[in-house]
Amino acid sequence: MAKIKVDMTNVEDRVVVPEGDYICKVGKVDLHRNEENGKQSLKWTFLIGAGEHKGSKMFNYTSLSPKALFSLRNSIIACGFDVPKSVMSIDTDKFIGKIVGITVVHEEYKGKPSAKVADVWKAAKGPKGWGRADQIAAQKVTDEVAEEEEEEVVDATEDEEIDTTMADDVDEIDV
Repeated sequence: MAKIKVDMTNVEDRVVVPEGDYICKVGKVDLHRNEENGKQSLKWTFLIGAGEHKGSKMFNYTSLSPKALFSLRNSIIACGFDVPKSVMSIDTDKFIGKIVGITVVHEEYKGKPSAKVADVWKAAKGPKGWGRADQIAAQKVTDEVAEEEEEEVVDATEDEEIDTTMADDVDEIDV
């Protein structure tokens, strides 16, 4: 029988992060080679930034296979970068520290529940905290329109007509 001494001080507990949306910081992005098929991907390490699971790590792999580059494209856009419709060089160090959102789902892996990153999305900070950038932008527009309508009602006198119609042209809305 072997007797060994092992330091377990910094060993993390296995935690299955609940399903849902999380705001994260990109901690690391490494080039990864799949041992089974030899294909390359980028391994993303996301650090959950708030709530009960703050500090928990989630991992996501974006394949470098031409048919799967949509996932890499979505992750780069979520980090706040433009992706041209051409060949591009990628410096993964530029993604470190960026704030993104992830959607976590559960699936079974080797007979045990496992948390998986199903989506990576652009995050933004709004008046009610962090969330999906597209939803915060839409809420901002809705709030601005509501404020403008309130001002029109408050400033109107009995003799003035109030125009409560909204323009159909979305280009007039500044987001």
